[in-house]
Amino acid sequence: MRNAILENVLRPLLARFGTALAAILLTYGFESQVVEPFVNAVGALLLLGVDLLLSRYYRKLAVKRGES
Repeated sequence: MRNAILENVLRPLLARFGTALAAILLTYGFESQVVEPFVNAVGALLLLGVDLLLSRYYRKLAVKRGES
């Protein structure tokens, strides 16, 4: 039962969190002074995520080649 709740309720809610936040920002029309730090933080987090994913990929590639 717990797995069913997790799969059908909690995961979709977490997946739609970004969409809901964007809708709130568009609906209330925050001033650019308020939105700018938020956009900067999101951009930085995305770039950090890309960096982490690429470094993980390159580590796996090095292990596969036997370079450790």
